[in-house]
Amino acid sequence: MSLHFKVSKYLLPYRILQFKRKWEALQYSAPESVAQYQLERIKKVIKHCRQHVPYYRDLFQENDIHPQDIHSLRDLQKIPELSKDILREQQERMVSEKGWHFLREQLLTSGTTGDKISIWVNPVARAQEFVRYWLFFQRGGYGIGKSFAEFSSDFFIDQENPLQVLSQKNPITNQLLLNTSYICQENARQYLDLMRKNKVLFVKSRPSSLYIFSQYIQEQGAIDLGIQCVFTIGEPLHIHQRQVIEKTFGCQVLDFYGHMERVVALSECTHGRMHVDEGYGLVEFQDVSNHSEEDGSRKSRLLGTTMHNLLMPFIRYDTGDLVEPDNTGQPCPCGNTSRVVKRIYGRTEDVIISQDGATYPALFLIFNMISGIKMGQIIQDDLLFFRVNIYPDNELYNKTQEEELLFYLKKYLGQNASIDIHIVDVKGFDYGSSGKFRSVISSVGSSWQ
Repeated sequence: MSLHFKVSKYLLPYRILQFKRKWEALQYSAPESVAQYQLERIKKVIKHCRQHVPYYRDLFQENDIHPQDIHSLRDLQKIPELSKDILREQQERMVSEKGWHFLREQLLTSGTTGDKISIWVNPVARAQEFVRYWLFFQRGGYGIGKSFAEFSSDFFIDQENPLQVLSQKNPITNQLLLNTSYICQENARQYLDLMRKNKVLFVKSRPSSLYIFSQYIQEQGAIDLGIQCVFTIGEPLHIHQRQVIEKTFGCQVLDFYGHMERVVALSECTHGRMHVDEGYGLVEFQDVSNHSEEDGSRKSRLLGTTMHNLLMPFIRYDTGDLVEPDNTGQPCPCGNTSRVVKRIYGRTEDVIISQDGATYPALFLIFNMISGIKMGQIIQDDLLFFRVNIYPDNELYNKTQEEELLFYLKKYLGQNASIDIHIVDVKGFDYGSSGKFRSVISSVGSSWQ
């Protein structure tokens, strides 16, 4: 997910300030106050869906659901979940017949098979997104107008020669866009020079792009970058990536999780806890653990409900991601009282399934156990066949590390599993149609469903 500040898109100053004031207060409010705000918003969404959204009008009629039946957030469970398959089939009938069509914007997100899903947002939803990023960046010390760099590919794809354009400067927002397609060892110094020339104080990027860039500039011995905070978005941030990025830039990394569908947002505070942004959308955790794991963790599917985008509202939308909620109830030192997620595992369809039926949502952690692996990716084609892409540190990775990697993989996947290990460079990974790096890609149906 990328947010490029274009003034023409955010012409609702009152709504922006209203969101900011309310959401800042919600971060430190009692759960009862948060629930009351969410219930008021949800009631409006459901009433609107019943009257103006064809898909939900039929769904409510078939299931005898009426807006007046929703007296609490728990009552929302009377409404069937919205899956990605249903969204893909019904996307045209999920667009509201009323309101903001002359100012709407189409966002495209890739499905699991590469097909596109249209997400329509209104100006209120754009204001919602602006404020969500504003509050998140604010935690790291950012203020509007301060110089920041964003590693991105979205902007450059539309250029005539995308691989020839290294950067683009927006003097109005003081934003320096850096082309991720141009990242390599030879160009790392040019990026550094551009960042220093523009006196960049903050950096925003997908973790995989910044992780690779960090290793390049480490090898060049670059120090004293003058960065105050790094913001990562769009992909799961792994522990080894965070460690390398923080060491390289000499500052804290704050991570953000969100969707184009505008239903769920999670953002990290300076104490390292991932908070639910309760004013953004209504988040549900659906437990999928039949029993507690050995370490006591419990995993949940992540569902979200629209609270602001009435142009294309989603109710109980299954994001397809698996998380581990923090159920300890321990207060966060930052003072934020919203719910906390301990870990984001990623997409449920990319859970590895072994031949004996065991599920592994975080098998990518094996790469952290082997020295000499800068970056790794597991691709499961069927229950027995796996391809593993490795970007190694040539000075540390050798036959011994490869044997150690095979040992751990077979420990989980089975001794008769077929595992092909391929040594690749950064461009050799499978990024899929979305362009996002995924450490695990599985073609086997997930048992979490």
